[in-house]
Amino acid sequence: MIRRTLALLSKRMTIPRLSPTHTQARITEFLVKQGDSVEPYDTVFIVDCSPDFITPGFRDSPDQIVSMIIENQEDGVIQELQTKLIGQWLDVDTPIGIIHDGDDDTDGDWTWQAYKNE
Repeated sequence: MIRRTLALLSKRMTIPRLSPTHTQARITEFLVKQGDSVEPYDTVFIVDCSPDFITPGFRDSPDQIVSMIIENQEDGVIQELQTKLIGQWLDVDTPIGIIHDGDDDTDGDWTWQAYKNE
């Protein structure tokens, strides 16, 4: 009998890169708080994306800002959520929290999905 074990490791939450040209985002709202349990498809925050999110030829205006909903794809508990960063423009990959899964080590970044906030 072959038994597989999946090693669960805590994941670092970061500002996601939502397009190849995207450099910054501003968290407008956290929809979870520190200590909340999360699972895949839970909405965790909403961001405004810098205008470079959209290729210049496809923008409605040069300074167009798009609001996006960010969903989590990890199981665990939200830890170290950086709520003080709400409203600040942050570079892509800036750490904003940890999703803890019971392991003491943090191994890489979280996985997420994004949708336009309409």
